[in-house]
Amino acid sequence: MTRRTFALAAVGLLLSALPPAGAGNLLERVERDELRYVPDDDPVMQAAIAKARAALPDFLAKAARPRINQRAFALKVEVRLTDGRSEFLWVTRFANQGDDFIGVVDNEPRLVPNLKRGGYLVFKRDEIADWLYLEGDRMIGNATLCAMTASVPEDRRIAREQFGLDCDDAPSAAPR
Repeated sequence: MTRRTFALAAVGLLLSALPPAGAGNLLERVERDELRYVPDDDPVMQAAIAKARAALPDFLAKAARPRINQRAFALKVEVRLTDGRSEFLWVTRFANQGDDFIGVVDNEPRLVPNLKRGGYLVFKRDEIADWLYLEGDRMIGNATLCAMTASVPEDRRIAREQFGLDCDDAPSAAPR
């Protein structure tokens, strides 16, 4: 089974994922820009990625013509490594022509060689796993963060209170 690596990055209000429970609260883990390893077959994460991809056309339309109160548009991109693993990175200041995209990496890559925060990443539409933007003081999107907080109520509360992220319609964790 391959594993996906989700980076936890905070630039302004941009969040992506969570490391294992017990490693400090959500805000502390964001500050440390930690990673979390998630199996490819995790059903909650698969559902979150499917949800984000289904809404991608609407997100891209909003990013192309944002309202005055919308900002900080970002895409979470899966970078596949030659060893079968993947690292997910947030990309901002992106542009696309059809299915081809380019943008600026907004967190520090840990597994992708020769790529740094602030560097450019070229990617395809099918490599986009999630997206987010801020509308006023609310975070919109970031379905993968909702998936990772599904079984950690305290982290979900922090995401809602600190970032205005509403995960109420997000996939929930399977009972354990």
